[in-house]
Amino acid sequence: MVYRFVVFGFEDDQVILKDESGEVVVWPQVKLPADLILGSSVYFNIYKQKDLISDEPQLAKNILNEILKIS
Repeated sequence: MVYRFVVFGFEDDQVILKDESGEVVVWPQVKLPADLILGSSVYFNIYKQKDLISDEPQLAKNILNEILKIS
């Protein structure tokens, strides 16, 4: 499941994220890209552990592509 959040604000070393239904998540800024600004979108891939293991090869490829910034 891919889940989209929008950067709603910054507070100390935290980023305030809001989804389309208005739910708010506070996330450590060091665990997000450094160039985020208000209004930026961030996406989280959410897996159950069982699904993560079965999708491990594709997940590894996605992580490497993100690290290498390959589209």
